[in-house]
Amino acid sequence: MLRISQKALLYLIRLFNHLLYRGYFPNVWKHAKVIPILNPNKPLTDPTSYRPISLLNITGNLFERIIANRFTTLANQLHLIPDEQFDFRKKHSTVSQLARITDYITNGYNLHKPTEMASLDLKEPTTQYGSKGYCISSSHFNYHHILSTFSAIFS
Repeated sequence: MLRISQKALLYLIRLFNHLLYRGYFPNVWKHAKVIPILNPNKPLTDPTSYRPISLLNITGNLFERIIANRFTTLANQLHLIPDEQFDFRKKHSTVSQLARITDYITNGYNLHKPTEMASLDLKEPTTQYGSKGYCISSSHFNYHHILSTFSAIFS
């Protein structure tokens, strides 16, 4: 837990409220110091033996967490994220998703209805797949509507 003085806390609260009101995220908080970490049992001379760790500004990380919490609360209150979306959601684990799919298949089987399913397994971050992979995995979400609603509330 971060321990700071009452005066520093009040300063951060005023700063964050001002930034939220203005809809501004300081550029300096977007810069990271990237440190390469050697993977175990990999050669020192091979660049692929390293994984990058990005160190960001602590104040920026705290502000991002506040924005993420507000966005998540808003998205849940307005039911902007479908129940079928399980990634990055509290109380929506992989086990819960598997149980939901199993239940769906079982119900279809009991009603003698065909069941179809398409699955996309991304072993790497989606950014490495480009926009096509991203569009496939999220084509039914109306992100423009979500971001517009979020922007209107906090601007």
